[in-house]
Amino acid sequence: MITKSADTTAQLLDPGLEKLLNDGDSLLEEIYITGSPPEKPETHEPKRDKKLLAMIRLHAPTSNGIKRVHETLDFVLYLVEYIAEAINLRPESVGKLTKAREEAFKEYARLAEQEKQEALAKIVTDRRRAELDEVDRIYTDQ
Repeated sequence: MITKSADTTAQLLDPGLEKLLNDGDSLLEEIYITGSPPEKPETHEPKRDKKLLAMIRLHAPTSNGIKRVHETLDFVLYLVEYIAEAINLRPESVGKLTKAREEAFKEYARLAEQEKQEALAKIVTDRRRAELDEVDRIYTDQ
């Protein structure tokens, strides 16, 4: 299990998860739950929506497959709901996550400003080139 904080890991290690993962008949091969967006955002605008993305990988079901798939999906949905409602982070963990998020937003702001400056420089260069081309055209026409 990989989490960003030890207290989250401790809260997730409940008997139901352990039973599901250690059951020799378990269909659950992998579960991935994250609050991060699936793709890196293009802008530096902070989004405050609280969405969780859950991806699971299951082994091929055996003869009692439908029942096992149903049980596994029920548990995964329970786990997503549990994470959204019950996971409480210590103030230190919240502080670290907030600081990391602020640093990411600062980097996005820096990149956005850099892109803006590059676009402005291109406009200035293009205008200057057009003026010089116009001057060259005038002198060659004479």
